[in-house]
Amino acid sequence: MIGARLRKETGFETVLRMPAFASSLTQAARRAKKLACLHPPSVYDAPLSPDLAVYKKVAERIPGVTIEDRSEILNEMRSVKSKAELALMAKAIEATAAGYEAAMSILKPGVTEAAIQEAVEGAFRKFGLREPAFNSIVGSGLNGTVLHYMANDGVARDGDLVVIDTGASCGGYAADVTRTFPVNGRFSKEQRELYNVVYRAQQAAIKLARPGATIAELDMTARSVIEKAGYGDAYIHGIGHHLGLETHDVNPEGRLKPGMVITVEPGIYLPERETGIRIEDDVLITKSGRRVLTSAIPSRADDVEAAIKRLRRE
Repeated sequence: MIGARLRKETGFETVLRMPAFASSLTQAARRAKKLACLHPPSVYDAPLSPDLAVYKKVAERIPGVTIEDRSEILNEMRSVKSKAELALMAKAIEATAAGYEAAMSILKPGVTEAAIQEAVEGAFRKFGLREPAFNSIVGSGLNGTVLHYMANDGVARDGDLVVIDTGASCGGYAADVTRTFPVNGRFSKEQRELYNVVYRAQQAAIKLARPGATIAELDMTARSVIEKAGYGDAYIHGIGHHLGLETHDVNPEGRLKPGMVITVEPGIYLPERETGIRIEDDVLITKSGRRVLTSAIPSRADDVEAAIKRLRRE
């Protein structure tokens, strides 16, 4: 009875009770002479991973059995998204775009960071998605220079920039987008110059994103743009990360492959000027290059200003 029920629920052709595990594993090891560890290896002074602990016992009883580290297999499989997974991420991104429109519609001097957060996450809920993928970051002025600022209890002032880092979650799959907006709707000359450095760095990195590239190469490309502009020390984090079931998802070794989704998010942080700028997009690696999944959310300086102006009127 238990086997029939579980076969129907799981789709597995064979379901055995746990007492059969030891004999089944032993028989498989005798045939294959190889066992593969899927759990990440432990450091030498920590307990063995559960699979390795079992395999060592098996190897002591069957001569010639070898144990291999295949812990990257699941990470590689998880990092390459199926059409169904990409559809869930697309819905999360669509809700995130609605959240950014809600934020821009209320953006003005005197608005609180908390009100901006509520506008963003309220749009997620209206879209039918209850939870953000992570704690939203809304940092204006000096707060925007704090990398993982989450207090969201400040007030946006005239002349400030506000950094918003947020993303909706759909079916367990995350979106992760950062935009930097002028609170009064217009970048100052200095702000625009800094913003354009970050934008150029991001676009250069995105252009490099393709099968065979590495995230480290994207980082070096963006970093070279920022360093050339004289702000290398103000770029205090890496270019991005894999995105999926977690916001900072598993990071498989090796080069980018079609179906992977990564973030590209350079930034400049100048506490002495109370100015932080980060631009982050979600990028799908395709067979021939890349596709920016979050391009509907304005990021070019002129487009940001135009969107704020339009949404305020509405």
